[in-house]
Amino acid sequence: MKHYIKTAPLMFALLMCVMAGFSHAQSLTRNERLLPVTDQQANEFYKECLQQKYPENDTGTSKDMFCACSSARLSEQLTRGDVEDLKFNESREAIAAKQKLLEYVYTPCISTSVETLIAEECEQSVYLDEYSFINKKKFCACQNRRMGMVFTGSLGTITQSNKENLDKALADPISAFMTNEYYVKKSKKITEICMDVAKIKVEKKEPLTKYPGSLLARPSGQ
Repeated sequence: MKHYIKTAPLMFALLMCVMAGFSHAQSLTRNERLLPVTDQQANEFYKECLQQKYPENDTGTSKDMFCACSSARLSEQLTRGDVEDLKFNESREAIAAKQKLLEYVYTPCISTSVETLIAEECEQSVYLDEYSFINKKKFCACQNRRMGMVFTGSLGTITQSNKENLDKALADPISAFMTNEYYVKKSKKITEICMDVAKIKVEKKEPLTKYPGSLLARPSGQ
């Protein structure tokens, strides 16, 4: 027997937008299950996605990028049958649909969104201004470049790790990514490296050599 799940806000928005395309409340027919999510339904999902209160430290641009990207991939990667399966608790079909949603819809959209979030957060941060020995612009540039390298080399590792807690990863994809243990470890290391790179080097002035007495103080003839 299938049991309905308590759906996270973003998942609920997805379900409502897609299932709204059907006039009946019964299960989809076999042919309906194979139909892709329509552009109209994807656009509705985009609007609902923007209303979600995640991530907590969102600066605006990153959320818009994520929602636009994921709504576009929604109609490319998911069928209406996939979305219908998401309604049921821990069924084999539901887990497969969740993994498909995370891996093929959300994950490709996370990298650019998080990079943008980190860049904007760094530029707008106040705490860095408290360190007079740190060149903020240089630090942010270093962080942005190195975090891009993390996404390129470790995106798959982080995604596989997040599959162990699918509901959390799907409820707030960006925050789940940024709180992933592997990501946190990498970001801390990058912060240390970039703090060192961005240190303002103060040139040490050599002390003036003390002149051995005033010429004017010397007796004439010497």
